[in-house]
Amino acid sequence: MVYDIMNKVKAYIWNVKEKKWELNYVKPKFYIPPDGLVEISRLKNKIHPLNNRFYKDKSNSEEKHIYDLINGTNNNDEFSFKKRMKDGVKKLNYDPILVCPITGTIMGGNTRKEALEEIEAEYAYVQYAQHIYTKETPHSVMLETLQKYNTSGKRNEYSKSSVLKKFKELVFAQEKDTGEIFNPRKKIFKEFHRNFLSTYSLKEYELNILTRIESITDTKIKEEILKNINDYSYTEIKKLIFRNKNNIKKIYNPDRFNFLDHLRKTSSLKQEIRDKIANKIIELKKTLQFFSKRLGKNVQLLTDKDFGFEPNASATLLSHLTMCAVAMSYDNHRMPCNTAATDVGSDDIHFPEETKKALKINKLFYRVILDVKASNWNTSFYNTKIHGGPGFLHISEHEYIWPIFNDNYSKIFIMMATLNKNDVKSDSKGGSVSLMDWFKNHFEKKDFHFIAGKIFKGNKIPEIQWENVEDLLTKN
Repeated sequence: MVYDIMNKVKAYIWNVKEKKWELNYVKPKFYIPPDGLVEISRLKNKIHPLNNRFYKDKSNSEEKHIYDLINGTNNNDEFSFKKRMKDGVKKLNYDPILVCPITGTIMGGNTRKEALEEIEAEYAYVQYAQHIYTKETPHSVMLETLQKYNTSGKRNEYSKSSVLKKFKELVFAQEKDTGEIFNPRKKIFKEFHRNFLSTYSLKEYELNILTRIESITDTKIKEEILKNINDYSYTEIKKLIFRNKNNIKKIYNPDRFNFLDHLRKTSSLKQEIRDKIANKIIELKKTLQFFSKRLGKNVQLLTDKDFGFEPNASATLLSHLTMCAVAMSYDNHRMPCNTAATDVGSDDIHFPEETKKALKINKLFYRVILDVKASNWNTSFYNTKIHGGPGFLHISEHEYIWPIFNDNYSKIFIMMATLNKNDVKSDSKGGSVSLMDWFKNHFEKKDFHFIAGKIFKGNKIPEIQWENVEDLLTKN
């Protein structure tokens, strides 16, 4: 619909304070005549600066789109610009170019404008867009809006190459606006991720396949796949990635943050971890109780052999407790971090600021993390183990917090230990590390630090020195 300059039109304006689009009446400042025909010269400097992020490179598909607009897709294409010009049609572009009512900035149709300029057309068919372009609108919001304006027309906006290019630019803008590294499981990115999949009728696994192409470190292989991406099915792309799986793994950062040295030097951090864990264990033992009429006493759910938790369940509970205690302690010591509650299904404790520093050096470096695995003492070093799923067999080298509890949770041992995939043995559920294997692989390396209790060499076998849970608390 075309509007006269004297009339107001409805358009969405970004409300900076409320952080949302609001529909208002505005008086256009960019004049569009009643017939919608605007001199091409008036659009010369009106290309949206962010739209170039989607189409900044003249790819083969972009060049073909311009050619098809001008010449048509067949010999007698009635919508081709040349044929319409020959037939005396003034509106060469059947689909209008959409511009901001205030600034005249092109919101949709930059390529149409480019094609019209190439054939030296005098006019372009133009309509007002429904959004106002302002510099105050966050880049990520504006890019999502432009994406919606540009999913129509003859260009295949749903092609794999176009989808991947747009997704990368939108993720970049999201990260810039939020200050967070993109992860679709994070709350702040969930809606954006869901909307993108919906807009392009994508399944999540399809988008995952496309994004994994970027991880290929062999430049020639990656460029070849990207060059022909639209000719491949998702299954074929997946196979190509699988064949080059050695080229898509993350890189170990030899200069990663040294958690062990930091913990050794920061006694207050170590004590806060001890305090938090001990306090919560004592509190849990007091509160997790039921009264048994038959026995005439309170039954302790963590430890009771008849009515208590399964051993694995209690270990899981105390593993999460330890995770939260350690994360909060680091956060209180000016090392911002978050637990898996923020980043569901990911690492136990993530340090986003340290990760940003690492990724600035190399985008393929692993994230800076700590993981937590708790276990119950099971009679010996051989039988006391931490467990994980199939992914545990392929862990990168990093630090784990490993608390071990005795059978009634009155005594505890905790250490920070460096583990790698060579420590993990395959089992029926995935992988596991026994305390004995850790001792054999790492005790002489000294790549660990005891937080509570100790392990030392006995006469024939290693021995564990426990601490009473109450003794972990700061002495007044």
